[in-house]
Amino acid sequence: MKISIKKTTFNLSGEKLLLSAIVITSIIILLPFVIISLYNIPGASDDMHHSFFNSNVNYLHGIWNWYSSGYNGRFANALFMLFPGRPFMNIYFAKIFPISIIVFLIASAYYFFNALSSNKIENLIFSTILVTFFYLFAPSIVQFYWFSGATVYTIPLIFYLLLLGLYVRYFNTKRNIRFFILSTILLFLVIGSHESWAIITFFTTLAFFLNVFFKGEKITKSSQILLVISLILMLSVILGPGTFYRLQGEKTTYESIGLWASVYYSFQYSWSEVLQAIFNLPILFCVFALFFYKNQKNTPCYFSEKLLSPLIVLLLFITFFGCFIVIYSFGNTAFRPRGIMPNYFASIICGLAIVYILKYTLFSTQRTFPKSLSYSFLFLGLFLGAAISTNFKNVITDIFTGRAQKESSEIVWLFNYIKNNNDQVVSVPQVNSTTQTLYWFNVPTAANGWHYFVVKGYFKKGVLLDPTVSIENFIRNHEQQNK
Repeated sequence: MKISIKKTTFNLSGEKLLLSAIVITSIIILLPFVIISLYNIPGASDDMHHSFFNSNVNYLHGIWNWYSSGYNGRFANALFMLFPGRPFMNIYFAKIFPISIIVFLIASAYYFFNALSSNKIENLIFSTILVTFFYLFAPSIVQFYWFSGATVYTIPLIFYLLLLGLYVRYFNTKRNIRFFILSTILLFLVIGSHESWAIITFFTTLAFFLNVFFKGEKITKSSQILLVISLILMLSVILGPGTFYRLQGEKTTYESIGLWASVYYSFQYSWSEVLQAIFNLPILFCVFALFFYKNQKNTPCYFSEKLLSPLIVLLLFITFFGCFIVIYSFGNTAFRPRGIMPNYFASIICGLAIVYILKYTLFSTQRTFPKSLSYSFLFLGLFLGAAISTNFKNVITDIFTGRAQKESSEIVWLFNYIKNNNDQVVSVPQVNSTTQTLYWFNVPTAANGWHYFVVKGYFKKGVLLDPTVSIENFIRNHEQQNK
């Protein structure tokens, strides 16, 4: 009896020790991505041109203009980019919103995990680990710090995780008006943000619909209506006037390689850009951790075993379609990693669902593996993830070499100089962009085009490049004159 007590005490201590190591490792990995937010700077982009262009009409009218004849058919994207006050070029806003994204991502993932398990402490830890892997292997880490990119790639992920949490809790429940309204709002926000998110979210809703069907349950009218709503919203984005307007504009800039060549290269990029980032050793360690994780007593698998095959097909389709949209739109020579961000996020979540079902299918009986084994795999996954992650290496380098701080301080100085200058057109030097994690601010080189219009819209004056002087000498000369 004494030996048994000692073993139990030892196991509990070992589990707590491993759990503490996982928490500390997750914090250490995420902390640099938080710290570098303090050096984040705003930068102009072409969608901001349409935002300022609609500044003299009311909010709803502006959203309609954006969707019908503007930059794209992403009505939820317009909702953020036309927000009154246009804060996206504000220095302080640029530092706050990336930190907010990390916090809300963890909170939304926690809401999702809480729908599947009642262990709140572990759910918080698992949520942090999931978000950590999002940051470690994201195809374009800049999209967490560039507000325009965040509105179409990373902020919708927050709403998508909340939608998943709602679906797990309440999908196909009767007479739940609150669930129906919240789900409809979230569908609008996710589907209306990007073409890939539109397709992913529709098929996600379809997967939950099929799950009810495979379980042999009666499908409620609210579930049927949600599926129809998601289909209508998806088609509204893909077939929107703004979508065709943008495609026509990009065809004049990028040379299309045709349909079948796009299909061929999409299969190639599906592996090299998405699947390879998912099926790496750190994530496989986390898969093992999920397999060996001890099932809670009397907790059945939420998903039907029959959903396994559709989810595997969905995973492959998500990876292929994300690459196809980018390649068919821009051509093989202009592949944009940021375009597959939604597909990367959704592929990880879909993969987790597949592993979750397999765990209950292959290990349906209560297993005797200790939690410490599962925790050990999680710790190794985190440790190796940080060791091989290019994003982690870059953010550490950006911070500790001082280049992020230098670039940020120069931009802040430049912004203050432009604001305090009374000239109608201010000439300033370019700030060289050296960071690998953050977006950048480019000084317009000509008094025309969207770049000049966006910067002028924010500063209420023209700003043009002075190529004759470096930013360092410009600051030094100005400070000496004001002594």
